[in-house]
Amino acid sequence: METHDRDCLVGRCDRSGARGWRGGLVAALTLAALLVAGCSLSGGSGINYSLGLQGATNDHPATPPLVASAGPDREYAFVYDNQVWVRQKGADKPRQVTQLTLSAGADIIWGPLVWSSSGNSLAFALVVNLTPSEPTSASGPIYYIDLSQCLNSTSTACATYHTPLTGSVYGHTYAWFNDDLLIAGGGGGMSAYDVHDPNGARVWQLRTTYGETQDSDCPQPSSYGDVGVSGTSLYYTCMTLGGLGKTGQIGSAYLNWLSLQPFVNAFQLDPITRDQSIARVQNSDSFYGSVFTSLGNVYSDPQGNPVAGAWAISGATVAYEQIGSVDAKASAAARTICVTNIYNFYCLQQTLSAVGSQPLAVHAQISVGPGGAVAYQGARLYATTLSKALDTTSMYAPQWVSGNTLLVTSVLSTSTDASGVTRQTTSAQIAKGDALTTLIAGASDLALY
Repeated sequence: METHDRDCLVGRCDRSGARGWRGGLVAALTLAALLVAGCSLSGGSGINYSLGLQGATNDHPATPPLVASAGPDREYAFVYDNQVWVRQKGADKPRQVTQLTLSAGADIIWGPLVWSSSGNSLAFALVVNLTPSEPTSASGPIYYIDLSQCLNSTSTACATYHTPLTGSVYGHTYAWFNDDLLIAGGGGGMSAYDVHDPNGARVWQLRTTYGETQDSDCPQPSSYGDVGVSGTSLYYTCMTLGGLGKTGQIGSAYLNWLSLQPFVNAFQLDPITRDQSIARVQNSDSFYGSVFTSLGNVYSDPQGNPVAGAWAISGATVAYEQIGSVDAKASAAARTICVTNIYNFYCLQQTLSAVGSQPLAVHAQISVGPGGAVAYQGARLYATTLSKALDTTSMYAPQWVSGNTLLVTSVLSTSTDASGVTRQTTSAQIAKGDALTTLIAGASDLALY
């Protein structure tokens, strides 16, 4: 297994033993766009690297966005002015927790913000295309923000770290297992980044798309997608692809699961032998995945990315989308939304029948709320607590505040400038009582803790 450095992306590093910037990463196009400063080998003051980016801004606090007083008194994160902000419970104003230098001449797309179970870490994927005249990738490097010390201190900066993982901006292709493992799935397989390994942060390869597969009913050629953790169980999308490069249906998908309890046991052992214990877990029969349910067909979106049925787990409730017939000519696919629980492997109840068919360009998202309420963000927003679908589009999953209230990202308009840079006007909104009201104008990518 390979050990990786964690690279600090802020000009000040509060962690002892932080490692220096690795020169090989600077050559990577998307990473170069994100680099602000590295940490010295001695853990001293940071080093500034001037990138000469078009319209780039230096590290400085932006004007805090205005948060509507009618919003929930909860802790949540969001993206505003291409930085991550956190609104703490009881706080009057949100706090900016990243200071990334990004180019105004780039296409910038944020993946979903994902909290760790303790709230001490916040992960995200980020795609930065410095040549917007060329197609923009749907996947980019995954980073995480260490919030353990900075949120309760006005003098402590929040450190942002680069990981070796890659995640999609669509769906939920990365998730935390406690505060230890950041797990990501994608076309290359499924990996876990052991952030707090006492022997050095390390990547563990959980699945690959070559060699012997450890998943029943998911033969090669395969690809992995969304991941999620419930208790000590890992759930993940496994796709069998047989028509890459084609339009319309290109394969089938399953929602699989496996137990992470062996990892828990390994973490509790002597730190000196921890890595050997985890390696034994990976190579044991207990690490084989099992099919939970079918997600139906897989199709290609207009950019050629494989799309499988969306799903979400909250407590014991599982809501998932089965993709039926794919009509490439009409550029749409039939959808069925099912609800079950973690103890059953079949659809107990169909819901949100109004979803029906959705465009192939839509990357749908599902979320599960209190009492088994279900929300579906497709070409419109559907929810079991709404009497009608709401006209809002988004690439991010709705966030349940209560049994009748959702937080959503709404794309209000999209434009492309003379350089080919795509810009969106967004708003974080409250969906309640079949109406949308503004929570934070200009914000997106909400994530409730």
